[in-house]
Amino acid sequence: MLRRRLEVEAVIQERWRGPTARRARDFKDALGIGKSLRVRQAEVTALSKTANTATILLGGSSMAGVPYSGNLPVPGYGCWVITDGEDMFIFANHHTAPGDSIKLNRDADQTIGDITEEKISFSDPADNTTNLPQNNAYDYYGAWQSAQPTRLYLPAPGMWTLTAQVEWAGDVDGRRILTIWNANDAVVAKAVTPSQGAAIVVPQTAITQVRATDVSTGGNEYFRINVWHNANNNLVVNGAGIQYSPIFIAVWEGPPGGETIFNS
Repeated sequence: MLRRRLEVEAVIQERWRGPTARRARDFKDALGIGKSLRVRQAEVTALSKTANTATILLGGSSMAGVPYSGNLPVPGYGCWVITDGEDMFIFANHHTAPGDSIKLNRDADQTIGDITEEKISFSDPADNTTNLPQNNAYDYYGAWQSAQPTRLYLPAPGMWTLTAQVEWAGDVDGRRILTIWNANDAVVAKAVTPSQGAAIVVPQTAITQVRATDVSTGGNEYFRINVWHNANNNLVVNGAGIQYSPIFIAVWEGPPGGETIFNS
């Protein structure tokens, strides 16, 4: 009986030292079983959408390359920092949710040549990114880039509603065309309006919905506004002193199919 018991124990010990036991121990380590977690608060200061990481301000020190869990965090807002002493990630208090939006504008007139299609160049929204979205322009996600001021980069995957709006100065001749283009140089929305008379301004709006996938920094999910006219002379798109022209708005409607988007 004793001999049989010793044989059974030897088999058990051998199996524990084998691949099954190693997998069990690896699984335990991956889950953090037996480790203590520490939770602190910090502020998100910047994002690297290419690497799915954030820069945070923790205890007065800036830390870059911290992975985030959940949807895209918003710089300027707080987050929870979770670490076991070796690995670290953050979960943002404020992140991308349906209804989150971006609004670009141009705070000066832009002159458009006759029979010449031109891109609208937007102003730096940083001057207006304070408090609430009713401000003239707001961009919490880095959708506008100074090197490409005609583009609006979508910062999160999913379904987006795009709205472009301009106001043309009055002129008696020709048509006015407003288009939204994607990164593949395809028109995704278009509005055509005839002249309304020499003294009457012409407002135009184009709206569409798009699905974003490649949202890395400098990726291919960007859009722009183009305008064209044939008024037989230069014509101005009004921008100085008004808040509704030209503007480009992107509203995140949510992930396709209603699922939740998590970073791995």
